[in-house]
Amino acid sequence: MGIRVDILMKFRTKLFYSFIALGFMSTLLALFIIYGEASRLIFQEIRSTVLSLTTISEELIHPQAVEDYIKSQGDSEREALKQELLRIQSDSHRSDIYAEHVYLIKKDASGAYYYLFGDRYSLGTPYSSGEVIPAEITVPFVTSHIHSNEWGSWLSGYAPIRGEDGKVMALLGLDVRTKEIYVELERLFFYGLIAFAISILVAAAFAYFLSKLVSSSLGTLCDTVQAIGNGDFSCRSHLHTQDEFNELSMAINTMAKGLEERERLKSGFARYVSQYALDELLKLDQPITLKGERRKVTLLFSDIRHFTSMAEELPPEEVLKMLNEYFEEMIEVVFSYGGTLDKFIGDGMMVEFGAPMDDKLQELHAVLAAIQMQLRLEELSANWEKEGRRSLEMGIGIHTGLAVLGNIGSEKRMEYTAIGDAVNVASRLERYTKKADKSIIVSKSVYDKVEKHFVFEPLKEIEISGRRESIEAYALDPHQQKDLRQLELIIEQHRLPED
Repeated sequence: MGIRVDILMKFRTKLFYSFIALGFMSTLLALFIIYGEASRLIFQEIRSTVLSLTTISEELIHPQAVEDYIKSQGDSEREALKQELLRIQSDSHRSDIYAEHVYLIKKDASGAYYYLFGDRYSLGTPYSSGEVIPAEITVPFVTSHIHSNEWGSWLSGYAPIRGEDGKVMALLGLDVRTKEIYVELERLFFYGLIAFAISILVAAAFAYFLSKLVSSSLGTLCDTVQAIGNGDFSCRSHLHTQDEFNELSMAINTMAKGLEERERLKSGFARYVSQYALDELLKLDQPITLKGERRKVTLLFSDIRHFTSMAEELPPEEVLKMLNEYFEEMIEVVFSYGGTLDKFIGDGMMVEFGAPMDDKLQELHAVLAAIQMQLRLEELSANWEKEGRRSLEMGIGIHTGLAVLGNIGSEKRMEYTAIGDAVNVASRLERYTKKADKSIIVSKSVYDKVEKHFVFEPLKEIEISGRRESIEAYALDPHQQKDLRQLELIIEQHRLPED
């Protein structure tokens, strides 16, 4: 349990940090994209505003005053032009934009660069005239233009001032501080960081609950699968989610139901064959077919003597109790030697050795099973006598031969059994035990296979009803057999290489 909890906690932690990392990266990427696009839009808006402001300001300048100022080389009309420039500079102090410099520039005679031919006014403080505007900053006469210095301190807009002849005499320059723009961008970045922090917190909460939900569902599925793996096929996964885990839970439950049904079939089949035969059948790569098959088998028939008269004397409940105790012991012996219970015939049994799995020692197993059945019945009868109950006697007939094994019946009810002369011979041998007063009788086909292991008593040839020819038969007494333990060891050694 501790290992499972550790694994789930590690998985939940990995899932949580994975969600957090995914949310962090996606939100950070979105923040940079939005910030970059917002910066571009803000600068475009400011650029349009500066161009508009420069164009409007140019209309406030009297071209004649500029022309007179140029002709007098700055000696006359200086004060009037100054006032106009200062008024433009003062009107350009707005909340969204702040004009820091306003001035006039003019191309030199060579046209290689512009120079400041008036004063540059900033908060009423003029800069000296004659300053040179870098030659690489050229301004088309027909359009306004914005540029920023290499440090990004301001944006400059230029508008042409034309004389009466329509020619450009000078350019009106307006420098707008970028400080306000950067303040606005910083504010935008700050709000972006707040949104980023909120999104991370939301992502963390979402990741926590989602990882908890996923790990909880996974834990339930793991518990169910582990229980099924441990053999508890009645275990079911109870998930009530509306996601793929619920579909997986339903699939696992369907699998568990199928395994449970298979286990019931296996348990039911185990009532008819030994555990060894069942294990071998389950190892087969191909499905088992129960169609008719002709093969050599050893048949064992057993029957309780005088059972009819005993059933007349005892209550039905007592008879049923005795039969159940009797069959419990006999079936345990049969299965221990690899026998298959074909059917119960009243108080008797029909058992097959060598079916459905091949058994090279089927005759030996059948005789040993018969001996142990007689010895076990004696012990059982002794216990019943101590309890004041009736004891039982039993006869057993064994024969080896060819038989057809397969299904018999109809589509609605079938039974797997053996049919053929070998079955009839074994049944008749069991009946003959009453007449010969022997506990176990085997046919010559069985005797020939196991004669060196047991002590037999030859019987005369016996007539079997339904057969034209008599058969040789042999009886054996369970108490006259020796070295049964040694035979058990031989059987175990024979099985080991096959296992």
